[in-house]
Amino acid sequence: MVEYRYGIVLIVPPEPHQTVVSALRSHYAWSQSSECPAHISLSVPVPGPVDPIDLTELEDRLAAVEPFVLRYGPIIVGGDGRGIVLDVEPQGRLEALLPVLEGSRMLRGAAPRRWPFRGHMTIAEMLTPQQSVAVREELSGLALTGEFVVDQLTWLVPDERFAFSLRATVRVGRDRA
Repeated sequence: MVEYRYGIVLIVPPEPHQTVVSALRSHYAWSQSSECPAHISLSVPVPGPVDPIDLTELEDRLAAVEPFVLRYGPIIVGGDGRGIVLDVEPQGRLEALLPVLEGSRMLRGAAPRRWPFRGHMTIAEMLTPQQSVAVREELSGLALTGEFVVDQLTWLVPDERFAFSLRATVRVGRDRA
């Protein structure tokens, strides 16, 4: 998709959360056309090329943001009934990241957000409502919950097959190792 040509900024969970949720995505996202690890989307698509100055400026902006614990789970049917996601909290901390990101050089000139923000980790999207219910029922016996510290954001960019790869991580909080 052309709109994602320059990528997107998101939260990628650390291990073992990454492997668990990515495995579910791989198994249940039979209708998706992209390859992207488990994540929580934060930004709209990046509107143009990114250089090291953009990344440094974003990290400087994020220096004032305290890292926080993010909890995920339970599995819920997405807002439009056409997907399965893991709910995430605290939404307020995620929402506080949006003006920091959207005010950065990296996202200057970006298209406005199409939908209201609600952070989540997608397992599968673009399903029929019936498929969503079936997948939720199939996964209902699993305890898919967890938590991790959000201390970095990730910039991923897709290739021509729409497979996303890591381009950079940016620290959240000052002097974080």
